[in-house]
Amino acid sequence: MDDEDKARIKALQDKLNRQLDKSGNCWLWTGFVDYNGYGRIYYDTYPGDSFRGLVHRLMWIFKFGNIPANMVITHKCGNKLCCNPKHLVLTHRKDISFNGRKTHCVHGHKLPAPKMVSGKLVRVCPECNKIRQAEYRKQKSAVLPIEK
Repeated sequence: MDDEDKARIKALQDKLNRQLDKSGNCWLWTGFVDYNGYGRIYYDTYPGDSFRGLVHRLMWIFKFGNIPANMVITHKCGNKLCCNPKHLVLTHRKDISFNGRKTHCVHGHKLPAPKMVSGKLVRVCPECNKIRQAEYRKQKSAVLPIEK
């Protein structure tokens, strides 16, 4: 690796560190967040060429080295914006459940296996769905009669 490459890597590390909030236990990414909720960084590496990648993966590479094939980086803390190397874990792809470690909905109900809906894998909490349907039926039946 020549001095120019080392300088580019150092500049990328500096850019990454400038956009981290290290005030808490999790080092939170304050830059661009993609539609999946992960931090993403864009950086011009050479004239006319740029690098873009997931911040937590880049932090792993800077701290521990390359990520082997069929391996992914997961967050022990469950926070997708966390880049603290102590919270990052090298995990085999087959050991990851659908949606990372998400096994329960936000209300604590156990989620079923994913189903294919319109070409996408989705999981809907059956308990929350029953509650929503009951509320909808209640609202629909509460329509007041029209006065004449």
